[in-house]
Amino acid sequence: MAAPQQQFQQPIGQLLIAKGVISEDQLRIATQEQSKSPQPLGRLLVRLGFLSEATIRDVLSENLGQETVDLATVIVDSAAVTLIPKEVARRYQLVPISVDTASKNLTLAISDPDNIIAL
Repeated sequence: MAAPQQQFQQPIGQLLIAKGVISEDQLRIATQEQSKSPQPLGRLLVRLGFLSEATIRDVLSENLGQETVDLATVIVDSAAVTLIPKEVARRYQLVPISVDTASKNLTLAISDPDNIIAL
């Protein structure tokens, strides 16, 4: 099975402008700041207060065709938690969310959904 590839249809700054979550001026300010202090553009936009982490997460996940979850609002199924050893969950930065024993499906939240080793 081939690994999923993260390919943006357009640069992240232009995507955020197209979605209406930042302005061209905000992108210009962030890219100027980025030239002084090399950091990911998304992190700079959040640090500058132009958007929230949740907003950038939602826009990027939509662009990649992936579902997002806000762990602060999720009720984790205790049966799912018992299926993944704590050390494994920490190493691969994943959280078991739910388990469907009938279909044998385990739903995970993971920080890097392209990490095929973790999956």
